[in-house]
Amino acid sequence: MSHEHHHHADASSMKVGSFLGATLLNLAITAAEVAGGLISGSLALLSDALHNFSDGFSLVLSYAAFKVSGRARNRRKTFGYKRAGILAAMINSILLISVSVFLLQEALVRLFHPSEVQGGVVILLAFVGVVGNLFSVLLLHRGSRESLNVRAAYLHLLGDLAASFGVIAGGVFILVLHWKWIDPVVSILVSLYIFAQVWGILKKSFNILMQGAPEDFSVAEIEAAVRRVDQVFNIHHVHIWSLDEHELFLEAHLNLRQDLAVSETSEILNAISKILHDTFGIEHTTFQVEYQCCPGVGAIVEEGR
Repeated sequence: MSHEHHHHADASSMKVGSFLGATLLNLAITAAEVAGGLISGSLALLSDALHNFSDGFSLVLSYAAFKVSGRARNRRKTFGYKRAGILAAMINSILLISVSVFLLQEALVRLFHPSEVQGGVVILLAFVGVVGNLFSVLLLHRGSRESLNVRAAYLHLLGDLAASFGVIAGGVFILVLHWKWIDPVVSILVSLYIFAQVWGILKKSFNILMQGAPEDFSVAEIEAAVRRVDQVFNIHHVHIWSLDEHELFLEAHLNLRQDLAVSETSEILNAISKILHDTFGIEHTTFQVEYQCCPGVGAIVEEGR
């Protein structure tokens, strides 16, 4: 059995100040919007406040996962703790979807039973939310391109920013046209927007935790590329998975055409590993080398199967 791998540096370079600053901003926005929502009677403002509070929790969870994922591997955790960030992204996604469903339910009730809303207070507090969330988004923008965990928190904040703009628009309609129904409609639109944004992260996180192959990977293409290498008769029992959103692993049984020496076999494995790394981005490869018969099935292996 042979194992090849290619190391790369941890792509995430987030600092404590980014998480701390974004968290404090969200808590301040939450307090202001809760007060404003109670005073104005705006469900949209209270919805935005609840969303901001969930963002604060999301940021704390993301930072904790960020720190844990950086721990070194050991004899019991041979892969290290890199999936802590994926787990946090999934928890954050589930939390955000739960909040969106709750707000959607409340908005539907308010849509059929509208109440008085003070548009001026709504606009003022929502503007505070826009400013605070804009700074938070800027703090996490860089890390969102490097980590699924940070991206989940970043999308939380983008959702908040969009929600605050929606609440401002609703406040203007209430103030100018006295449309009571616009407040729950804004809440419904915000909830649907959040759900649409977070679904992709939830799906990707679940796939990684279930050790699924990336969606854009074709196992058939990988097998074909390996079979084109000289002396390779067959590749089977192929398993591809991601450790996190960066590192890809492949393990497989490799059947050779001839009973070769170890040195010759090593050259073939090195060639295959280079192809898989350069063409498909697979960082780690592990092969069980066989000749004619596969012990796993106890039968002669057919070419191309």
